Amino acid sequence: MLSAPPTSSNESAAGAPSNGAAAEQQLVDLVNGTSLADDINDDDASLTNEALATRIKDITAGILPPPADVERDLGRLLRRQLAPSPPTLLPLYLAKLLELIEHPPNGKPSAAHDALKARVEAAATAFLTSQFAAPARREVGARALSVLFQAAPALAMRVFVAHATTFLAPIAAALDDANPPEPFLDVLANAAAAHGCRAIIEAYPGLVVSLTDLARSCRQPGGGRVAAAALAMNVLTKLGRGSADAEQLMSVITADKSTMDQRERAMEGLALASLKPAVKRKVSKASLLVLFALLRVPVPAVGEDLKKDTSVGAQLVRSASFVFGLVTLLHHLTIYPVPRSDESEQLRKLAKFAAAAKDPSAAARVDPNIENEEEEEEDEEAITHRCATLLDMNVVSLLVTLYQHQCAVVGSSAGASDALKAGIAQICLALSRTPAHRGLMVRQGAVKLLLKIRDRNAVHALARCAISLNPKVAFADAIVPTLAALFFTLLPDTTKTVSAHPLAAASAADGDDLHPLAHFEALLALTNLSTHATVIPAHATWLARLDRAASLTADNLDIRRAAWELLANMLCCPGGTLEALVPPDRPLPARVSMLVAMAIAHTHADEPPAMRRAATGVLAMLSFAPAVCAALVSPQEDGTVLAARVLAVVATEETMEILHRLAQLLYNAAHDRAFATWATKAGMVRVLNDRVRPRCAGNAAVADLVAKTLKVLAVQQKRGSSSAAGSEVV
Repeated sequence: MLSAPPTSSNESAAGAPSNGAAAEQQLVDLVNGTSLADDINDDDASLTNEALATRIKDITAGILPPPADVERDLGRLLRRQLAPSPPTLLPLYLAKLLELIEHPPNGKPSAAHDALKARVEAAATAFLTSQFAAPARREVGARALSVLFQAAPALAMRVFVAHATTFLAPIAAALDDANPPEPFLDVLANAAAAHGCRAIIEAYPGLVVSLTDLARSCRQPGGGRVAAAALAMNVLTKLGRGSADAEQLMSVITADKSTMDQRERAMEGLALASLKPAVKRKVSKASLLVLFALLRVPVPAVGEDLKKDTSVGAQLVRSASFVFGLVTLLHHLTIYPVPRSDESEQLRKLAKFAAAAKDPSAAARVDPNIENEEEEEEDEEAITHRCATLLDMNVVSLLVTLYQHQCAVVGSSAGASDALKAGIAQICLALSRTPAHRGLMVRQGAVKLLLKIRDRNAVHALARCAISLNPKVAFADAIVPTLAALFFTLLPDTTKTVSAHPLAAASAADGDDLHPLAHFEALLALTNLSTHATVIPAHATWLARLDRAASLTADNLDIRRAAWELLANMLCCPGGTLEALVPPDRPLPARVSMLVAMAIAHTHADEPPAMRRAATGVLAMLSFAPAVCAALVSPQEDGTVLAARVLAVVATEETMEILHRLAQLLYNAAHDRAFATWATKAGMVRVLNDRVRPRCAGNAAVADLVAKTLKVLAVQQKRGSSSAAGSEVV
């Protein structure tokens, strides 16, 4: 297959010179440059890897190539790419060059750039149509068009749409041959990925029927059209038609006589077809076990010759396209459907009815039994069962092996492509959705793998593992601070403004759907890590990060409750949060006064039980600071006293867990002279004796705290009486 190698993440996008005047002059020179030539005897000495590396570096830095090179190079590149041994950097240079043509300097349109764009498009059109006009050169033209689709999809789509008949007529005629040329199917597979081309392909007479017949030929035992049939399935899948034979494609992958190209084609077809629930059901555990066993080959040592192992499995794990196809298949097998609200479900049904009214023949082709089976397959229980089956097959350890092999091919521990990393992270996130799966994932090596990826989905999967597992068992002490820092990246930062750049805005919008869940689960994971000795010194930083995320005041009640639970855990740690919040011998900070007031508000009986437990836990721990106890009886702006609200809750509270926390608060506060004076006047002794003691008679811990509180209040009252008597004598 012809495909441009992915640009590494540290390469910047092709740009244009920063000085606008110079860029404009260069564009004028480019427009007036030479036209696209098809001189086969052209000197290709300038297309060596060394020369191409220099050109890529210049284009990445925004330096335009010489005026005479742009259009001439387009012809050279398309021809040289089709040669038996093209330079390895050629596809990347082609992509960079076409990206430069597609995007104006400094992002600003100009007449010179528009003229260059039109001229290059016309030159590319002339080159491709001339190849398709000559029967002997049609396959060359098809391969060139596929290269153009991969390097510059927008340009290729415009050329394809404008001259669709020129390209599709010979392709449609060739599909009925005994062995249709694969370059023709490559063109259809690439074009079907573009929205603007799909309708044209579907509307061309007889093309879809020929593709369907070709796809069915894959099921013929010993058929020689396997690769072509797999490509036909790819096209039909992108067009939303037909259903691939999953087991037949899997047999092509694992068969001894299959070529590497056939295996790659079959995996690509299976990955695309697996978007359909009916195909997912046909991917059996037995066939996956055979494939997984084939791929479990030792990872080569550093410096070892990668081509030393010539086994089929070794070749497959070294193939970037095959590995990406397998990861895509596993992602489709594990992905959960996006939850729909009642409104969105109703809109989906209306859209379905509208489509049926617009094209009754399409609606008639849908088998209602198949539709019901697909909806049943997408039930969460069925997906969870698939995930459990894959984990039983050690799928995470296989992903680790694939990742290591791809890094070995590139020669770097972080060299795997961004697309592969994203696919692995998505699989692990889906697998971690069920708490029972998380221990298996960690045992199979998920932690080290996800720490190497570290994108949002990888961090979210790690957070889920940290929720369910004992951090002292699941994680080495050295990585716990790193994990905590990563989990905080899942929290929003309300102090930052959203970028005005459209891509940044789109990225932010894409994350909004999952943001509340990631925020919530990150807080739960941090709560589990918060008492670990390695992170206690960082609690002050954690508090600041909670403030920036506005977690304690979040509109989402689950997020707010999780934040208060985290704060309660942090306050329990000696030498950590409490001392940072309430420094000894200093006035109570306004921030803490607000926390106390908010916590007391959350103790109201109308609040959810979990929220009340978290809030009363925070109050109990804060009450160990004398300044907080004194603040409980300080009049608020409305003249009320916070301690009165606490006493009102204590008087009626039936839940022993909450009453225990409030009893601890009252015991600590009773040691403060001002609080004890207020308590005596407010009748706290009577409330504790008459209403609380009978209720907590069966709970020794609460009863003991109540008795101690009454004793301290009696001592404080006696001291107060003695002080008053002494004052009268004086």
